[in-house]
Amino acid sequence: MNKLKSPKYLSLSIALIGVVILCYSLTLDFYTDQKAKEKLDSSAELSTDENVWKEKYYKEVAKLETSKRKLMDIGSGLTMFGLSLLIFFMLKKSESISDLKFILTFSKLKTFILANLVWSLMLPGTYFYYYFRGMRNDYPWFVDSIGIPIMYQTTSILMAFIPLNIVLFISLYKTILPTNLFKELTAKSISEKVWEGFWALLLFINIIALISFIADGDHISIPINLFFTYIILTLRAGKKNYFQINNNACR
Repeated sequence: MNKLKSPKYLSLSIALIGVVILCYSLTLDFYTDQKAKEKLDSSAELSTDENVWKEKYYKEVAKLETSKRKLMDIGSGLTMFGLSLLIFFMLKKSESISDLKFILTFSKLKTFILANLVWSLMLPGTYFYYYFRGMRNDYPWFVDSIGIPIMYQTTSILMAFIPLNIVLFISLYKTILPTNLFKELTAKSISEKVWEGFWALLLFINIIALISFIADGDHISIPINLFFTYIILTLRAGKKNYFQINNNACR
């Protein structure tokens, strides 16, 4: 029973579920009728209107596709999610749920440096995402180079360094770190309540993104997302610690 309550056990269970789904997906074919798919590919030569043909092509391919790609993505996504959590809990030596309250945050400098370094991993992650799907033949043969979406996504990642560092600078100001990662939810002053609302919003966005990454099998983005969950909780704990110390000093 104690094992069932262990964060490591739960993480490993999630990873194993992902492995089972992934292994099952590998037994499936990509299409219900491979010959029909090949015939559809060759029908481009008989088309007089390229746009009409492409529209028809996508509809027909959708009918022929099996659940292989989707199950492969979900399975690998769950596996990466579970393994990422498992590694985290092993590093933090969390043997039970009660041990979570002893997990410590980073220092201010470490938080700032690692947040930027880990975010930069989104760049090779983008290349791997599109390369993997290209190797899996997710894109039809007539699609333009995957360089275009890679270019746009790379630009977005680089531009995101600006809001990332703005949030870090503002959040780390009047923050006392390191401290315990998980702080009580009570907020007394208006400032505390505003900050709590801000952290809740960031965590909500992060969780939505995590679900999307898992479902899409975006392997590298999953541990990066989980790391930023830790960063958000670190910033929250540091700000909470600052308010608590100052409130006690004023008494």
